[in-house]
Amino acid sequence: MFRRALWVLCSVALIAGMGVASPAWAEPKDPAPVDSVPAEETAEVVRPDWTSAVVTARAQGVPVEVLSERTETTRVLVGPDGAVTEETAFAAVRFEDESAEDGWRDIDTTL
Repeated sequence: MFRRALWVLCSVALIAGMGVASPAWAEPKDPAPVDSVPAEETAEVVRPDWTSAVVTARAQGVPVEVLSERTETTRVLVGPDGAVTEETAFAAVRFEDESAEDGWRDIDTTL
């Protein structure tokens, strides 16, 4: 008798739990429109050394890359608040090229 009652109780609990855990369906939300930003405002700012990068970041209120710290896989950014961020890639994303404006050229992965 006890085993049967336990079996019934467990079965009812399992069925009730499955009913509660069923996924809810909802209509997908339309994405909110995004304002376009002029290219001048999205262009990254690069300075050759730490001092000029910190001064520029504070003056313009945008992150500035420190060119002297750039490598094939890393780049260092100074934020307007003085915070330093290092972005590191798993593999090379650029290579040194003296003919490029800043001495580096991004690797073209669209070939």
